[in-house]
Amino acid sequence: MNENLTIHPDGRTTLRMQRRLPHPQAKVWRAITQPEHLAHWFPADVTIDGDRITYGFGPQGRITELDPPHVFAHTWGDDELRWELHPDGEATILTLTHTFTDLHGAASFAAGWHTCVLALLAHLDERPARRPTGT
Repeated sequence: MNENLTIHPDGRTTLRMQRRLPHPQAKVWRAITQPEHLAHWFPADVTIDGDRITYGFGPQGRITELDPPHVFAHTWGDDELRWELHPDGEATILTLTHTFTDLHGAASFAAGWHTCVLALLAHLDERPARRPTGT
């Protein structure tokens, strides 16, 4: 997984992670946008109602961009998450961009997202995996 971290002048930090998943874009799209799939790999229960997105452990968010099957962007409290999918032959390039204000949390965010993406890959592969937990 490729990762990079950018610290912006306004104090916000952006973590960008990219991974090639050996699955078609439509399958990956369902896995990152449908609550019944998110339940297998995302660390919280997710409910989507219109442009609102609610996480089991809070806070609420709002969908800010939805361009199926390419972009799913939403807030998570004050944080911003952007999931981008690009086809790569029979595979998909997943790019996750997480923008947040807690610079000191960068390492834990990176480790947490790495764990989540591994669980996502197991779900896509239809292999058993332990669901990550969050707080």
